[in-house]
Amino acid sequence: MAVFQRSVQQVVTHEFTLNRTPNRTIQLHTYHVVDFDALESAGIADARRRAPLIEYLDGLGFTAEQMIEAESRGRLFGLAGDVLQWSGPPEYCLADVAAMIGVPLADVERAWAALGLTVAGCDVKTLSAADVEALRTWAEMRVLVGDVEATGLLRVVGSGMARLSEAISSMSRAGTPTSSSSIPTTSSPPPRRTGQRRGSSRASAP
Repeated sequence: MAVFQRSVQQVVTHEFTLNRTPNRTIQLHTYHVVDFDALESAGIADARRRAPLIEYLDGLGFTAEQMIEAESRGRLFGLAGDVLQWSGPPEYCLADVAAMIGVPLADVERAWAALGLTVAGCDVKTLSAADVEALRTWAEMRVLVGDVEATGLLRVVGSGMARLSEAISSMSRAGTPTSSSSIPTTSSPPPRRTGQRRGSSRASAP
C-alpha cells in the first residue's frame, strides 16, 4: 500500500513523470512525458501497451489521477465515453439545486427521476451547471402549465436523450482506440457521468 501511495503521489503531484528513459515514456499534447513504470506502479495495468488509449484520454483533458482512479474501477476505457456524453463537470447535488431554484427537494428528486436518472444520494455532487438550468426551466414551466404537464415533458426529454446517448455511444465505439491499439473498438462504453442509467439505456420514469 505504501508503494502504491508513493507511486500515485509521484504521478499526480507532478502530473506526469519527466523521465525520458527510452522505451519507457511518451510525450503527450501537454508536452509532459508519461513514465509508464510509474503509471503501472500506480495501478494502470500494461500502461505501455495501452499507450494509444492513454494518449487519447490525455488529449480529451483527463489527468493521470483521473486515469488511475478510473482504472481502479475497471473503467479506464469508459472515460472516453463519459466525456462525450456528460453535460459538464459535476458541481452540485440535488439538495443544492432545490435551494437554488426554490423547489422542495422531493420534487427535484422526482423531476430528476423523470429524466431517467438516479444519484447515489441527495448530497452527492453529480449535477452540472447545465443540469441546474434544465431543472430551473422545469420549475418555471411547472408554474405556467402545471406539475403533471411539466414533468411529462421531462419524460419525453429523457426518452429523447436516451436515444441520442445511444447514438453517441455507437459513434464513440466506432472511433475510439482500444486499450491495446489505435484500431476502433466495438466494446460498449459504460453509462454517462451524472446519473446511473436504469437498465442498459435511459428509461422513462413510470
